[in-house]
Amino acid sequence: TAAVPTLTLVSSGSPTTAGIVVTFTATLSSGPTGTLTFYDGSTSIGTGTISGTTASFSTSSLALGTHSITAVWAGNTDYSAATSNVVSQVIEVGTQTISFPAPASPVTYGVAPIPLSATASSGLPVTFSVVSGPGTVSGDTLTITGGGTVVVAANQAGNSSFSAAPQVTQSIVVNTAPLTVTSSSTLNPSVYGETATITFTFAGAGAIPTGSATIRLDGVTVADPVLNGSGSVSYTTAAALVAGGHTVTASFDGSANYH
Repeated sequence: TAAVPTLTLVSSGSPTTAGIVVTFTATLSSGPTGTLTFYDGSTSIGTGTISGTTASFSTSSLALGTHSITAVWAGNTDYSAATSNVVSQVIEVGTQTISFPAPASPVTYGVAPIPLSATASSGLPVTFSVVSGPGTVSGDTLTITGGGTVVVAANQAGNSSFSAAPQVTQSIVVNTAPLTVTSSSTLNPSVYGETATITFTFAGAGAIPTGSATIRLDGVTVADPVLNGSGSVSYTTAAALVAGGHTVTASFDGSANYH
């Protein structure tokens, strides 16, 4: 008559969260060799090779809920088949957190697009968005669109195994950028009674500047024109300008993006 082995099954822990590895270990009386088959209810979920008097099976694929796990040995000519006790394995929704290192701050308007990087403890992908401020996000790249403070959020919405992660935000201070200015004159030198038009063009590292400029003739403010679509302003001297050397200057009045 074939001997009847004893088979005892334990879990490495219950409950566990989804995606976490759980190990089932079966202990047998001496004698049986080969492999054990592990079942979730009536469904085979894996096998374990008997080493000495134990066999193990590990998995991270169990779905949410309660699982009835058993280990079964098929038997041979010397030992009868055996089924272990039932282990109730509970799988719960996992929690997760986000690690979002702070991007460089402050930066200056006109800076190159800024790469963003964040990871979720679950291993699920993180998405980025602009909460407030002058910026846009495409994928994992932030583009600065003006001066001010940009607040960027990192999110992970969760899935069937993990709840949503708490949102993490980072702030980036964007300083205004300096402008360069070039000038040209339609007539220099000019003769008394003639007029000359001086054009000043402002340019920066980002978009064409908008706003106004202050024009001074020999240190005295003579105009405060608005920049055109090319970032330029012009001033035409009076025909009655007295003979001699004169200085015409233009200074940018400042904006949210430039100084």
